[in-house]
Amino acid sequence: MLKLLVQDNSVKFGLAFIKLHLSELCANLKTLEESNSELLKSMDIFRKIENILTNIPGPKGEKVKEKCMYVIEKNGGYKTLKCYYEVMLGKANNNLDTTPTLLNCFKYAPITSADVERSFLLYRYILSNRRFNFNENNLEMYLIINFNSKM
Repeated sequence: MLKLLVQDNSVKFGLAFIKLHLSELCANLKTLEESNSELLKSMDIFRKIENILTNIPGPKGEKVKEKCMYVIEKNGGYKTLKCYYEVMLGKANNNLDTTPTLLNCFKYAPITSADVERSFLLYRYILSNRRFNFNENNLEMYLIINFNSKM
């Protein structure tokens, strides 16, 4: 059965189309999921992915483009990060009310769920019932040690 599918021209052409237009996608997605990336780097990679997905030719490409744009437009968090990204690039953005301190806090803002999930895993140990003596200084030292141990 599989042999018949592979010999079918429509399957061959479909696989060739995918390889031709989406081969760079995997490497970019993998890079995007790396931890501790700066927002500027992550957004540049995401813009490459967006460019790949919105420039696929033909009717299949139009469907991919529509879906991509729909998902991006519905994501309010992405819109906010994009505003911070543009300010970090030196572009004025009237839609963003921020301070230099807050802007600096967004320097390592995660744009994928991979970094967020890693953070939740780390914070699970901090917020366990066995942690009764945590104060602000202890928490700061704990986070610095955990961050440095990953480097």
